[in-house]
Amino acid sequence: MTSRLTTPPHKHHAEIDGIRGLAVSFVVLFHLGAGVRGGAVGVDIFFTISGFVITAALLREVASTGRVSLPGFAARRIRRLLPAAAVVTAATLVATGTLWFQPRFFQTILDAFAAATLVENWHLIGAGASYLHDPTPSPLQHLWSLAVEEQFYLAWPLVVVLAVVVGRSRRRILLLVAGVAILTTAVSIVVAASLTVSSPNASYFNTTTRLWEIALGCLCCVASNRLRHLPATIRTWASSAGVALLVVTPLVVPSDSLPWPGAAPAVVGTALVLLCGLGGSALPSRALRFAPLRWLGLRSYSLYLWHFPLIVVATSATDMTPALALAIAAATLFLSALTYRYIEVPFQRPRRALSPDRTRNRTRTRTRTRLSPRATAITAMAASTTAVLVVGCFAVAQVRGPGKLGDPAFAASTLGLIDPAPPPSTPPTLDELRRQLTKASAARFWPAEIRSQLDSAFTSRLPPAMDNDSGCRHNPVESTQIPRTCTWGDPKASRRAVVIGDSSAAAWTPAVAGALVPLGWRVDALSFSGCSFVSVSATPTGQPWFAKACRASRDTMFRLARQLSADLVLLSDSTNLLPFLESGAQRDAAEREWRDGTTETLRALDAPDRALVLLPAPPKGPSPAICTTRLSAPSACLASPPSNYHLKRDAESKAAAAARKTGVDAHYIDTLPWFCTGTRCPLFAGTNLIRADASHLSERMSRALSDILREALDRLDVVPRR
Repeated sequence: MTSRLTTPPHKHHAEIDGIRGLAVSFVVLFHLGAGVRGGAVGVDIFFTISGFVITAALLREVASTGRVSLPGFAARRIRRLLPAAAVVTAATLVATGTLWFQPRFFQTILDAFAAATLVENWHLIGAGASYLHDPTPSPLQHLWSLAVEEQFYLAWPLVVVLAVVVGRSRRRILLLVAGVAILTTAVSIVVAASLTVSSPNASYFNTTTRLWEIALGCLCCVASNRLRHLPATIRTWASSAGVALLVVTPLVVPSDSLPWPGAAPAVVGTALVLLCGLGGSALPSRALRFAPLRWLGLRSYSLYLWHFPLIVVATSATDMTPALALAIAAATLFLSALTYRYIEVPFQRPRRALSPDRTRNRTRTRTRTRLSPRATAITAMAASTTAVLVVGCFAVAQVRGPGKLGDPAFAASTLGLIDPAPPPSTPPTLDELRRQLTKASAARFWPAEIRSQLDSAFTSRLPPAMDNDSGCRHNPVESTQIPRTCTWGDPKASRRAVVIGDSSAAAWTPAVAGALVPLGWRVDALSFSGCSFVSVSATPTGQPWFAKACRASRDTMFRLARQLSADLVLLSDSTNLLPFLESGAQRDAAEREWRDGTTETLRALDAPDRALVLLPAPPKGPSPAICTTRLSAPSACLASPPSNYHLKRDAESKAAAAARKTGVDAHYIDTLPWFCTGTRCPLFAGTNLIRADASHLSERMSRALSDILREALDRLDVVPRR
């Protein structure tokens, strides 16, 4: 009978608090940049502990009542997680709404909504976020781990309920629960091993790549009673090895190896302690019961919630320094202590017992309205299954739904909070632009016009050609055989220009169209994100298949120029690819490889009466989302051209000069003076925001450069006027 199911270990163990204290310390120190290179593995430790504790609670309920109350389980999870998370989320939204401009603030709102619907991890996957390398992480990004846990716990109680219904006896119930845990662990490890290699960013947040960690904790709970009677020596050695793995793994295993295989040592160490170290008198168990460690462990949830928003918000206003790190750590401890004392503990206390009279009245009321046990079980399982399906739909919508679901511009425009785009400014002359750059480089405050643009610097302020749905920028991995192109001007024009390259080429299209269409030209454009027009193999994603996809995309762009019999081909890409050459070449060797690849491209595109123009993108600088706040000065966004920019500049200019000597009508336009004065490259010029992100021209700035580009093409004598 289920009532004879052996009760799992007591629900509270001081050693578990100690493990939690270690785990949250690793995570906080990692995010503070305190030298714990693998500190992110603390999240994996939490997953395993969670599986153990939750399964123990479920089996304990089965042992005492013979069933699992799914509504009761849900209520306990809500009381445990929701109040503190709601307070931290609300505080974060208030802080970011006050400090940040609208684009980044609305991204935080979307993260809050995804977290509230338990799909923050899938929201981050859909947005292409990188937990370890994102320069502008959301302050709520860390809530992805809560989403993974709660997705698991939407289904896991159903597993236990079905085990009780099918198994009925103690032994069968435990075998069924253990069997599902083992199967989940095995399948998840296979998925994690595959995705960590093929899609490292997505695999970090993916629920299926993390399930093995939680399921292993569930398995430890089922097996813990069996291992209680192991010899003390074996238990001591096993728990000692577990503690050693817990301490050493975050110090030596890099976080970019997570979730597999990097998390394995720490997860195995946690499992060993859970199986052999709870309640022991040996040194490892005593160490985990160390009072300060337990204090941290009891407050680990609040510590985890508070630390990341504090870090992200603080570092958006100033650089991280040892003093700032200490201040953030102190603030995290203080706020976490308050949250634990006044929010976590009160909400987790059981409701006060009713008086005998009120109890009898409530019992009579329940007797009149109570469903049969079978109907109650069916209703609870139906509700739980519905919750699983609803959250599953939210998750699918984040990854496979319209791209607008993750676009803060869509959210802001839906609410009517985006100001209409300001009218285009009068295109400056080159001399006027140079004076604007000089003035902007010395500015101490944001001009009112620029502040307004910063509040509207959503993706909708990028050139329309860059729109993933309606523009002509494509993902090289997902591109079709006949990719969508953009066209400006009279379709029957006698002169045709084609713009090709990576996303930087798409950003140039307002300038190119503004320069050529008034002269009677037709302009077509096609671009592929991350794919250079240069005939080299580069892997910005770190995956060889991306280089193969880019070669196919490059062939497609070249084919477009030939099919349209283009009179002028403008080529542009960013400097971001130079460090990722498959050959591993650096500096001078990289310049030679890039020069040779550019020469090969120019020869491949050469045709009679066709001019080829290399149009470099602006030097990469800090994204407005990173360097601007309502309190910051323009100097925070000043940048200098990186060394790779100069290497690429030299390589392409030399390639164009060499090609001309062989009869190819190739040219290089030096655009550096259009964006920088000396070594100082400001974020704005005049009334125009230069970049909408780290490397792409804003639509307004691109349009403003149309006259300057036309003059440059005139000097090259490549734009006959007909």
